[in-house]
Amino acid sequence: MMNMRKKAQALLALLAMLVVTAYAVPPVAQGASGPSGKLTVLGSSALLPMMQEAARQFQLANPGVQMTVTGGGSGAGRSQVCSGKIDIGDSDVRLSPKEKNDFKCGDAVETPVAVQAFAPVANQQGPGKITSLNRKQLVDIFTGKVTNWKQVGGDDQEVVLINRAKGSGTRSVMARYLFDGADKFATGASEEDNSATVLQTVSQTPGAVSYLGFAYLGDPNILTFAIDGVTANREDIIANKWPIVGVGYAITKGQPNPVATAFLSFVISAGFQNSTAFSKLGFVPVNQPKTITAPAPGAVVKGTIDVAGVADQPNFKKWQLDLLANENEQKATSLGVGTTAQKTAGTLIKVDTTKYPNGIHTLRYRVIRADGNYVEYRLTIVISN
Repeated sequence: MMNMRKKAQALLALLAMLVVTAYAVPPVAQGASGPSGKLTVLGSSALLPMMQEAARQFQLANPGVQMTVTGGGSGAGRSQVCSGKIDIGDSDVRLSPKEKNDFKCGDAVETPVAVQAFAPVANQQGPGKITSLNRKQLVDIFTGKVTNWKQVGGDDQEVVLINRAKGSGTRSVMARYLFDGADKFATGASEEDNSATVLQTVSQTPGAVSYLGFAYLGDPNILTFAIDGVTANREDIIANKWPIVGVGYAITKGQPNPVATAFLSFVISAGFQNSTAFSKLGFVPVNQPKTITAPAPGAVVKGTIDVAGVADQPNFKKWQLDLLANENEQKATSLGVGTTAQKTAGTLIKVDTTKYPNGIHTLRYRVIRADGNYVEYRLTIVISN
């Protein structure tokens, strides 16, 4: 269990360094000129409450936009956006290399929108006095080794397994925690297509057990288990204590269209990600690195801009700044290299954004030591010339 907790801590630490999701885009006032058109968003049911709230606020600020936001599962989000049936596909996991090939979706842009967490849940009837389980107990339950709650200290009640269907991002994140990635869930268990149905089924079925995103944990008819005594709450995610975490993504086929760009800019704006509505749903903003001080995280930029930051590491050798078309892209466009350390924030380089396509891009900033090791930071911006 300690190894899994360390993995979760390492993941959150990496997220804090590598990814930024705070767009500096102010909301458009009623009646002001803003984006207009239709936008279809579909996918992860775990992300659905957040995306619905974001859509509600975005449409209030931009009455010219008509949005449809539905669930259907991460798998549906990934496949339908790649086939061009929807504008944005929400997913709890990224596209796999096989999916990119099978769906002909190598140009996908995958924008991180939130850190989300998942928890094991059960019907109130069955667990008895159990309020906390460890990883081994959970593995035994979800592989079918435990068939009665009394085997883990609960009541004499048959365990009823409720899984998400294969292709579900929630299922993939849970498998990563339980089985280090492989899908070893017991065969023959009931499978549901979305989180809302899982919640309903578990709440109505004595002995039922499953797993849900934090946005669904408020129902009084279900029991949410602690893991090794660590409770399932947002504070424990932030404190790196909760072991089942992942990043949620909004995926577009190629660069998003202007309306989708405007919406994603709002979803990951500091205003929305730090809002009460966002935090009440249990989501955590993807943290911004402080080493890059300009442009602002997620800023909409045009023309020539200053990229500023700190370039300081023990045994410093150089800093390197690259532009990626999206968070996944391996091939980078070099923007510049510097060999002078900067212990305080200052301009590193001026970048002429007119040389690059409009859309969502990632600045990748590496501070490299003489031994070849480096610290890497990433900053998402929207180029709009």
